[in-house]
Amino acid sequence: MNKDELYEKLKPLAEAMQNSLGSKQHVFTENIQAVIDCKERGISNQMITDAINHHLKPDEKIKLQYFKNLLHRAGYGRDEKKSNVTKETYSRPSLKNVSERDHESESEKPVNQLDLAEYMKVCFHNERLAKRAIQGGVAIETIESWRSPNAQRLSSILTNYLLEK
Repeated sequence: MNKDELYEKLKPLAEAMQNSLGSKQHVFTENIQAVIDCKERGISNQMITDAINHHLKPDEKIKLQYFKNLLHRAGYGRDEKKSNVTKETYSRPSLKNVSERDHESESEKPVNQLDLAEYMKVCFHNERLAKRAIQGGVAIETIESWRSPNAQRLSSILTNYLLEK
C-alpha cells in the first residue's frame, strides 16, 4: 500500500471525524475496520495519524497519543489476536446484572435464621451484609475484631476480606 492509497483508505474516517456531531471516539469506532486493515498491513500508528490529519483542518488535527487512546478505547489490541476486533464483532464488554449477581450469591447456601440474628447484631442490622458474611464463612469474632464504625466501611472490609480468601 502506498501513501496515496493509505490517504484514500482513511479519508472516510477523517471526513466523518470532521463532520460528525458525535464524539470522535464514536466515529473512530464506527470506522475501525479501515484502521485495522492498515495495521494488518504493517502501517505504523504515526503514518495512520498523518493520513487522517492530511484530511483534517489544522485546528482539528489529532496527535499520535490521541490516536493510540482512540485505538485502545475501541478495543483494538486488548486480545491476543488483534484481528478479532472488527466492526462486525466489536461490542462493549457487558457486566452481569447486579441483582442477578446478588441473587446467585444469596441462593448458594440457605441461611439459618438463628445465625442470621447473631450476625445482624455485628453487621449494623444490615441483612445483606449479614448474609454475605455467613455465606463467606466469616466468624462473628472476626467481624467484631475489625471494629468497623459503620455499615459502609464494614461492607468494604468484608469485600476485601472475601476477595483475599
